[in-house]
Amino acid sequence: GGGAGGEATAEEREAARKAGALKGLAQQAFERMDSRRALLLLGEAIGLAPGEAHLWSLRSRVYEGVHRYADALSDAQEAICLAPQWSRGYLRAGRALVHLERYDEALQALELGLRMEPANQKMKDAAEHATFLLRTQRAEQRALASNRAGGVDLLGIQRGGCRCKGCECKGY
Repeated sequence: GGGAGGEATAEEREAARKAGALKGLAQQAFERMDSRRALLLLGEAIGLAPGEAHLWSLRSRVYEGVHRYADALSDAQEAICLAPQWSRGYLRAGRALVHLERYDEALQALELGLRMEPANQKMKDAAEHATFLLRTQRAEQRALASNRAGGVDLLGIQRGGCRCKGCECKGY
């Protein structure tokens, strides 16, 4: 707060109360699948209480729900800046990064969250999903890099070149 001795002023308390009410309305709108209204309400709430990490985290979740993953990541990062010891921001960031196909970074964010809250099943599931996608991405990259006779395909099957006598094509 900004008052003397670190206490919130009456104006700050009123802004926080309004932001909390708007957050509740936004959660109800999101549960009703009215993401547009939820985003409007959360934008207003953040305007009143920009230092509240839970508002940024919730808006990140709504953005994820409407496939605005860059916005979801941005809000998750803001939540992390405001509350670095709160695991929820890392979950939100990890999920957004997965959707942006930035699997290495997603896994890093999720692992940070798991260090804070090792029993969080949503975090564990998201980390497992990111790990699978990262492995798949790397296998795909290896397969594309070795797209020649003697290399391996996406499934790891050895390419042997064409079986026709004297042919130099790159088929199996």
